Amino acid sequence: MNMMAMDNQPFSIAEDQGFIELLAHVQPKYMIPSRRYFSDVMLPKTFKEIKARLLAQLDEIHAPHVSFTSDIWTSQHSVESFISLTAHWVDEEFQRCSGVLSAQHFPGSHTAENIDQMVSKMMREWEISEERQHILVRDGASNMALGLRLANVASVHCFLHILDLVVKDSIFSQRTIIDLCAKVRRIATHFNHSSLARNELKNLQAEQGINLPLFPVQDVSTRWNSTLNEWNLCEKILRILQPFFEITKQVSSEKSTLGDVIPHVVALDRYLSKHGHDSGVQTTKTEIRNALRQRLLSCLPNKLNVKDDKNYVITTVVDPRYKLKFLNNKESAKKWLLEEMQLQAAVAPANTNTHAADEDNNTQEAAGLAGNKPIEGETAARRRRDTNAPKSLKEEIHIDFLKCYDEVSSAEESSDDEESCREEENSERDQTYDQTEVSRVRRKKPKGPSLSELASEVDRYTLTPTVERCKDPLSFWREEKSVYPTIAKVARRYLSCPASSVYSERLFSEAGNVFEEHRARLLPRNGEQLLFLHHNLPRFPNC
Repeated sequence: MNMMAMDNQPFSIAEDQGFIELLAHVQPKYMIPSRRYFSDVMLPKTFKEIKARLLAQLDEIHAPHVSFTSDIWTSQHSVESFISLTAHWVDEEFQRCSGVLSAQHFPGSHTAENIDQMVSKMMREWEISEERQHILVRDGASNMALGLRLANVASVHCFLHILDLVVKDSIFSQRTIIDLCAKVRRIATHFNHSSLARNELKNLQAEQGINLPLFPVQDVSTRWNSTLNEWNLCEKILRILQPFFEITKQVSSEKSTLGDVIPHVVALDRYLSKHGHDSGVQTTKTEIRNALRQRLLSCLPNKLNVKDDKNYVITTVVDPRYKLKFLNNKESAKKWLLEEMQLQAAVAPANTNTHAADEDNNTQEAAGLAGNKPIEGETAARRRRDTNAPKSLKEEIHIDFLKCYDEVSSAEESSDDEESCREEENSERDQTYDQTEVSRVRRKKPKGPSLSELASEVDRYTLTPTVERCKDPLSFWREEKSVYPTIAKVARRYLSCPASSVYSERLFSEAGNVFEEHRARLLPRNGEQLLFLHHNLPRFPNC
């Protein structure tokens, strides 16, 4: 059964003659059961066992707070729809954990009310109370956003979806770039369909000493009536898009959290504000920067500004790579962190006396060390590359973009239109943001560390230098959780939230293999269980 689920094998493999002969050779006395036995008996039995084991890992002790991703997918072959729910949490040892909770059959219309019912049902099934639900990462569909509000589940729009919209809104809406992309596609089509052209390209590159041909070099000028201006335009568009590609790869990693969003957005904004190598594409850069600001740094009411959003800000602060470096309103950030620490301390008092004796010394030492140490995008060894060595265009763009993180983090940005707009909105935001959390803090009886002790912990933490950007933030908290015990509790909650919904998208990429054309008659319930087992069986190798 495990092989069928993990390798996307059909139940009918149990009746394939070659497979029967293989098992007869390996174990002559073994009689393989029928396909119905696997679908009707072994599948639900294995599903029940793995679900029980995953449920045990999701209890309140191992997972006090859980983040989620969700998506809706429709099979092309069976025309059945499914809604996913993946869970993400940080355990008591600050290890990153995740699992697929559900890929449930979703019949009927995908209205907000039906989404509310499905999500609430899945939360009840997995015994995750509202108090333990942190944030769900979703796509930008209005029905999904409304459905989650009805279910009283806090949610954020997938960062990668927003970046995709930023690029589509600006770059790929311009006629010159649309025409340029069409020409490039025709080149690719030509080489993909002509063996003669491929051989000629291979020979030309061999003459240049290139053993593994990867892209057109010598023959483009003869096979594409492009001008030098078009080549220059290609290079300049690459300079604009390369940072978006790099961020997409980083955010798609399982280690990426919501705390990466603000630094990425601020660095992108700075990169797009520079004027080198932009002759002929100034309008394009301006439009893409405006699109970035409209979708992620908006000054308008009821629009997203990640630098003024409590969930994004707190997650950034508790990430030891960033802390307060990329935030304009540092006092509001510390205030929000302190409120969350009060809530965590009220729920489970932390032992703050471990380092109380050295507190003053730690604070003074931190103040001396903090300075303007930049956040390093790479290790020092990698940064000390020979500057005289020739660099490819891709490497040059990569280095230029990395500098933007350091430039922003090592100096206070001057006031601009965005800052003045933020000042007008701040008083209203401070009064309206997350009133539910504030009221929960007030309802708790004060116990554990005092407010002054918590404030001192915040100061000690924020004054110490940031760690290198290539480090895993959970490694820091694994080692320092006793030094900053209450902030560690906040970090455990907020660093559980991924920056994107790629987990659900990968789940449904596999769903395409489960619901293949020759398995179009697969029952939705069996499909749910197969998807669940495919992703969760590797977590329990001895099952």
